[in-house]
Amino acid sequence: MIRTVILALILWLTAAATSHAQAQIELGLLYLYGSGVPRDHGRALMWFYVAAARHPEAARNYVRLIEPLMTPRQIGQARELADHCIDSGFDDHECSLYGGD
Repeated sequence: MIRTVILALILWLTAAATSHAQAQIELGLLYLYGSGVPRDHGRALMWFYVAAARHPEAARNYVRLIEPLMTPRQIGQARELADHCIDSGFDDHECSLYGGD
């Protein structure tokens, strides 16, 4: 468990600081499956959208995987949070690993 939490933290730091699409996708997958972080489809989709902002081809399949599991409102919230986190440079508690919880 501790190993997974450390992995999540490393991925978050890499994903937020470097705009590395693969780290962003892997962080989204951790949220999708609840590995080291709370299971959260909205956070997963947010990270897939962040990856898609610069590397749409890398994130396309992940977005397609999760969007059908969510309501239009949840999708809109994930997109808004992704935009907010990108615009703020991930320098906001809402963009933290646990979403400011």
